[in-house]
Amino acid sequence: FLSKLLNLILLRYITYVQSELGSKCMMDLNSLVYSKILFSKLSTFNQNNSNCKNNDDKFSEGKIINLIQVDSKKIGDLMTQGQNIFVIPFQLIVYSVYLFEILGWSFIAGFVFMAFCFVINYCIFRKYRVANAELLINKDNRMNLTTEILNSIKTIKLNG
Repeated sequence: FLSKLLNLILLRYITYVQSELGSKCMMDLNSLVYSKILFSKLSTFNQNNSNCKNNDDKFSEGKIINLIQVDSKKIGDLMTQGQNIFVIPFQLIVYSVYLFEILGWSFIAGFVFMAFCFVINYCIFRKYRVANAELLINKDNRMNLTTEILNSIKTIKLNG
């Protein structure tokens, strides 16, 4: 009982430290992006910049917002959940051996079902990833259109 309690306390503490590390990492990345924006020239963010060789070198408002909202969150989540890359396979092997010792060969049916669920989950995740990439592109286009409309409204107000 005491070892289980100690294990639970340590596990919760490690989870807390990892989530705090992920949050700090995400906030630091956001502050780096904001400070880079503050000290950059306006021409760097111009979409019609002729110095850029391809579209990857151009920065738009939508790409910057995607960097802040999505990419920094992914890196923060990696800091929080990164240890699972090493822990989950080990736990899967150990628990599978324990279940095989307890249940015998009937464990194989449950293991096959679990593998089938992994395959289905992977297929769903691939479709989600494609849909999420399209969503980010659409958000970027929407942000560019909104910025263009607001700039046009400013021009009309100043000249009108």
